[in-house]
Formats: sequence, C-alpha cells, structure tokens
Amino acid sequence: MENQNNKLSAYQARVIEALRPLMDEKNRETIDVMTTQGKKEAVKHMTTRPDGTRRSYAEMRMLYG
Repeated sequence: MENQNNKLSAYQARVIEALRPLMDEKNRETIDVMTTQGKKEAVKHMTTRPDGTRRSYAEMRMLYG
C-alpha cells in the first residue's frame, strides 16, 4: 500500500498553483513531477542528474534553493 504522505493535499496543491508563476524553470519542473508522480519522485528528481547519476547536496541546493 502506498504511503499517503507521498500525495499532495488539496491545500498543498492550491498553494503550489498560486506560487507557480513565481518559480524558476527548475522548480516548476520539480513541481510538475510532484503533482503528477508524488513527493518521493520529486525528491528523486531533485537529487538525480539528467544522466542518472546522483547530485551532491550542494548541487541540489544550488539548483532548487
């Protein structure tokens, strides 16, 4: 059974949509992953480079804040 904490609440989804116009492209990409695939996949997206290797924590923070 999938963990319910992986999904966004209705409130979280509304907040994300309100903030979307203020986000840079990298954060919008991650929000798209989060809203369609869940929080776990969003974290995976943030910590994985396009070539499939792991990003360092510093690299992730530089890209996503």
